[in-house]
Amino acid sequence: MCAKAFTGEIPWEVAQLYPFVGRKAKADFGDFAFGLDFKTNREMTFTDLTGAFGELSDTVSYTAVAIRPGVFMAYWLEPNSTRSNVTHVQDIAGGTVYTNIAATDGAFTNLKGKLSLMN
Repeated sequence: MCAKAFTGEIPWEVAQLYPFVGRKAKADFGDFAFGLDFKTNREMTFTDLTGAFGELSDTVSYTAVAIRPGVFMAYWLEPNSTRSNVTHVQDIAGGTVYTNIAATDGAFTNLKGKLSLMN
């Protein structure tokens, strides 16, 4: 298969790496914000930065998928806190995050916010 890709017979597809691995990001939705600490390519800890949710924090197993260059979908289940399913569409270059939260009671929340790296 490598030889065919090298000769151009088949495309050589390279996965886009998730740029937040090993870094911290801030998802700011105006009235509240969360710190997202992407410890590895599978583990992330989120923390309520504003106290709007009683200093909510949880460590979750997440999956990040490249949509196009600079845009990723990241999703996870919050098993130890809200038990919600969360999906982010993160436009890293544009600094925008869209979140979709499916709560255990069937409520569905959609928000748009600012996404930035934290020091």
